[in-house]
Amino acid sequence: TGDMKGNITSVNDAFTTVTGYPVDSIIGKHFTKTGYLLVQEIPKFLMRFSAIIKEKATPFEFQYKHKDGSNKWAAAHVAFLEVDGKRIGVHGMIRD
Repeated sequence: TGDMKGNITSVNDAFTTVTGYPVDSIIGKHFTKTGYLLVQEIPKFLMRFSAIIKEKATPFEFQYKHKDGSNKWAAAHVAFLEVDGKRIGVHGMIRD
C-alpha cells in the first residue's frame, strides 16, 4: 500500500518473498526509489500512477530487479484505498 503521493506505507510478507527486499528497506520510500524497479520501468510506473489518480487504472506487466540482482516479471493491479468516501491511498497487488 501507499499514500496518494506514491510513498510506500506497507508491504506484506509475500512482497518480501517475491522481491527479496526486506520490509524496512521499502517502507517510507517513494515507489521509484525502492531499488526493485528497473530504471527503464520507472516512466511506465509514473504514467500508471498518474492514471490511477485519474481513475483509469488497468492491470499491467512490468519487469523488476530481485534483491539478488536477477530480473523478473510480474503483473500488477492497483486500486484506491478509501475511508468514509475519501481516498487515502492506493493498494497494489503484484503477481509473479
